[in-house]
Amino acid sequence: MFTVNLQNVFIGNVDYRVYVDSNIVLTYGNAITTTFTQAAVVDPALYKFAPSKTTQVGAGNMDTLLSIDESWEEDGPLPLFIYNHGGGRGGPAGDYFAPVQTANGAAVLSKRQLENLGKYNAHIIATQNHSNSQVNNEALMAYVDQLVADGLVDPDRVYMSGFSMGSMYTVGMYTRNPEFLAAIVPLAGGGLPSVEQLTENPELAKVSIWAHSHEADFMGGPWTEYFSTGAGASGLYEEANVSILETNQAFNFPYFGFDWTPHETEAQVFSNKISQSNTAFAYGPGHQEFADETIFDWIFAQTKAEPTEEPTEEPTEEPTEEPSSEPTPSATVTPPAQAGDLYSTPGFHKVNGRWWYTECEPYSQTIRCTTELWATSVKVVGGRFVQTNGWVFNNLTYLPFMTRAQWASNPLGVAGEWTANDGRRWKTECDTSQTGKNACRSWAWSSFVASTQGADGVWSHRVTEDWVFNNITRFRVS
Repeated sequence: MFTVNLQNVFIGNVDYRVYVDSNIVLTYGNAITTTFTQAAVVDPALYKFAPSKTTQVGAGNMDTLLSIDESWEEDGPLPLFIYNHGGGRGGPAGDYFAPVQTANGAAVLSKRQLENLGKYNAHIIATQNHSNSQVNNEALMAYVDQLVADGLVDPDRVYMSGFSMGSMYTVGMYTRNPEFLAAIVPLAGGGLPSVEQLTENPELAKVSIWAHSHEADFMGGPWTEYFSTGAGASGLYEEANVSILETNQAFNFPYFGFDWTPHETEAQVFSNKISQSNTAFAYGPGHQEFADETIFDWIFAQTKAEPTEEPTEEPTEEPTEEPSSEPTPSATVTPPAQAGDLYSTPGFHKVNGRWWYTECEPYSQTIRCTTELWATSVKVVGGRFVQTNGWVFNNLTYLPFMTRAQWASNPLGVAGEWTANDGRRWKTECDTSQTGKNACRSWAWSSFVASTQGADGVWSHRVTEDWVFNNITRFRVS
């Protein structure tokens, strides 16, 4: 509510924040003395924040907005989400709420907390006019350490995100102080660690990462390379994801599909579900695991805490009866696998000019390797064919640690056809020229997009069904 002392008194409602530090003098010399009385909370999401400082005096001081989630008093220490605004969005000194006037991650999380009571319980810090330096980082860490000491914050669940200049601050904080953070979400800025840096400082690899950039923005190319053939795809990270975006469309209220310029990724990242994003390149397990959830759901699933349960000492006697991975969406022709080849050797492999990546893990009484191929794939999305470049599942390989007799009750180790519990048809053949001796291969009857190139060079696509290669089973010979 506001009033002015002119001849005509105007009374009105405002839904925005106004700062006035002196009388308003009009052209003819009249002066307006303004007084404001807040009759109601205009924006509950922003009203939760209170201005603060990392230090009252001294090096590294930074203005902040702090939102304390009162549920900590009953639930104990809560996660902390720190967000760093983009360049030019910090506002002048004293305008503490300037950083949260856009689709700022701190403001969006605050709004989601109100819309989903109890789901995103966490404290929030929105930094203001940050400086990408260690002295600034140390002041912020000391500020958070006090919140930890006071019992408010869980030190194993401190997260940081930022946009543009704020993304560079986020990456700088991470590279200098990785042990402080459980996860980071950089948007459109920052150079991530090399393989050498990840190897020299293992703490860097323990921090979960989900980077976002538009393909036409300045980080689109570098991050695509980083997460395809660089350190991001090296297997050194415990959790690494990237979304390189074709558009910055935000599909949910209040945006309804509005598409920002390539650099403006905030609204798209924080308002969309993961599967709603239009990606030109996607890497990492989060895309499938959190497809129907938001980036905040992924963030709050990350922790620095080590697992408390001990693994079982004895493996199960038999492998599971059903294959556990989906078949590749397009048919792939592969040569017979031999011991020591790209299907059983972890890491990157360049074969016939193409990049392959293999990762192996213990599985029942054997070792199972997953091999992916860097390829162009076509999928049906929203009723249209969409082409993307990225890592595509090629096959599983069960290494020769179990005999044929041990595989006898599993259809992956016996020639024949069968129908799985989900209704999908499978077939296995063993000891053929295609499988090699003492080995089997399995295929699944699947629907996929087949692509053909016409004489005019134009590609056409159609959905078809066929047997699609899924896995190799190798037997130990006593």
